[in-house]
Amino acid sequence: MKNLTIFYFFVIISYAAVMGFAQVIFTKASDQISKNLTKKNIFYSILSSEWLLLGIAFYIFATIYWLWILSKVDIRYAYPIASTSVVFASIAYSFQSGFFPSMNYWIGLAVMLIGLTIIVNSKF
Repeated sequence: MKNLTIFYFFVIISYAAVMGFAQVIFTKASDQISKNLTKKNIFYSILSSEWLLLGIAFYIFATIYWLWILSKVDIRYAYPIASTSVVFASIAYSFQSGFFPSMNYWIGLAVMLIGLTIIVNSKF
């Protein structure tokens, strides 16, 4: 069994941050592609999006990072921790867009984090 240590916990959190920020980058790519569609065809719009290329680069990096993480930590513990990417994406997008979701949204994320804490604390 691969051990989950405090070090790997924070490594997985950093992976989740990369994935969360990649989602915000893909949102910007989607906006850029949509704007370009009015001027050009879809293939050109997709291929000319620097945000899309950056998002793909993030995903390539994240995939390699995730494979390394899985070689060190059991997926039963790594995957729930990696799900915190939802929190990172929400916070990053809120600051980027200037739109902050309702309190119920944040309460839901907090409940998710409480569940994650229960899972992870059973391992430490």
